[in-house]
Amino acid sequence: MNVLRSLKQFDKATAELILARLTDELLPDPGLTKRTRTLDVTPEAYSVVKQEIHSFLKLDPEDLSAPARAKLFNYLASQMSQLSLLGVDLEIVKRRIGDRGDLRQDLYDVDVAKFRFPLANFGIRPNHIEDAVKYPDDVQQILPDRYPGLFVYLKIHNKLSDNQRFALLVIGQKSGHTIFVVNAWRFYHSRLDLESARNPLDYLMMFVELYGIPITIGLETGKFFLYEKIETHKGTRMDEIIKIPKDDSGGGFVCYVFQKSSIEQLYELALVFVIDRIRYVSDLRKHGVPANDDFPYRPPGHLF
Repeated sequence: MNVLRSLKQFDKATAELILARLTDELLPDPGLTKRTRTLDVTPEAYSVVKQEIHSFLKLDPEDLSAPARAKLFNYLASQMSQLSLLGVDLEIVKRRIGDRGDLRQDLYDVDVAKFRFPLANFGIRPNHIEDAVKYPDDVQQILPDRYPGLFVYLKIHNKLSDNQRFALLVIGQKSGHTIFVVNAWRFYHSRLDLESARNPLDYLMMFVELYGIPITIGLETGKFFLYEKIETHKGTRMDEIIKIPKDDSGGGFVCYVFQKSSIEQLYELALVFVIDRIRYVSDLRKHGVPANDDFPYRPPGHLF
């Protein structure tokens, strides 16, 4: 909604005063004291603003009914908000509020540009991801002290169908007012016993337990690594750190998030797992999802 054309001829303070006067006129007068209203504009200019508002809202100026008053109140409030934002860079405001963590969830921008695999191969569309991030059934911050900004978002679809009910999990990295998507996974409840799942991380761990490939990081072998510190040297490849069994090499979806530690050549890894692409895609197809795995395997690249 834009500021009224008739208000644009005034400076900000005068325009706000006109809107305040119009709002005051809508309030009931208890008759206890005599109201005095002063306005440093001509009556003609004030009248033009009032006339434009009634014309825009298609209201009779003589209509003082409750619905008409409510409509006028709402419109005047929105105009005051618009005036308060004049000259303000909203992107900067959103970024600052996002950095504080106070931005309303649906106001974040969602960026899928760095997603490692074609979304269509999983039966996922960009609007599915945006819906899950902006309107999740549940959201959980992971490793807030060690890796701030990392979240898992959960959205349940087809809730009334035992066979077609599925969860969409989105792993995202929050920065300012943007959430950068790291991974997204669609899986059906009929394949998992999710009775004990209490949060998005539980869902993710159960998903990985079903579809994950055992991997080795350092001296540890498992399907799911939540947090690991790795000492490296220049030129180290991620596939030298995340070791996949040779039989499964090239057959998995590799998910990892990393950041460099303050200590030279020390990296911190979060949410490391590898999904068996053949088994995962096969299960999606059984539920009628047009999934496929006929795209080039891209192994993890260099850390440096």
